[in-house]
Amino acid sequence: MFEGSQADKQFLSEVANKVAPEGFDIIIDDASHIGELAKKTFWHLFDHHLKPGGLYAIEDWGTGYLDDFPDGRKFDPKPSILDSVRSLLPQRWATKLKVPFPCHSYGMVGFVKELVDEQAAGSIAMVRKGEFRLSKFEKLVITPGVVFVTKTAPTLSASPNPVPAGEGEGKTTISWNSVDGKIYVSVDGGDEVLFADAPRGLQEADWINAGPTYEFRLYNADHNELLEKLVVTKATP
Repeated sequence: MFEGSQADKQFLSEVANKVAPEGFDIIIDDASHIGELAKKTFWHLFDHHLKPGGLYAIEDWGTGYLDDFPDGRKFDPKPSILDSVRSLLPQRWATKLKVPFPCHSYGMVGFVKELVDEQAAGSIAMVRKGEFRLSKFEKLVITPGVVFVTKTAPTLSASPNPVPAGEGEGKTTISWNSVDGKIYVSVDGGDEVLFADAPRGLQEADWINAGPTYEFRLYNADHNELLEKLVVTKATP
């Protein structure tokens, strides 16, 4: 048991490094239930101290609907002003209006709705200029009392591996999945060469020979963190 503020990132890291230096499998936030504090805790621990594939649980997110809670408010979403404007327009124009839904976003409720945006990162990125990015979440599950977030785990595989024996160069298919990754390959421990510049996909390597060892490495987009690696070989006759 440790005593400190859930918004103190240094404190959170000190606790995490002491009790789970390799990262947590499960983190449960049953602390203040204040949206801004829960948000700071979540992103620091999720990004830096939760293992890939780990589970993060956020308790009592419904406090954002409570009028007597510090950052909550009674549920009373106001309709969009565009709703009234729509009725005054010709039908062909009214159907083209992009009208937002009435929305309650106080406290923990607003924080949870931000998590929904992160789950939709892939869709958001498709309409923006710049690098494509997938969600950091494998999945987001919202229940009446608790929100569960599963952290995406990077994957990297080759099929077949080893490549069957035969004359000439063999072929294998490399498949991978990450939030923002790139694939490099090194032959017999030599310099890395870029193999695929995409966060996920399938790509053939049709130049596998018997004898050399091919190491495929999945890095983050900045090429400063190794996420996964695998060795591919070709069987000898």
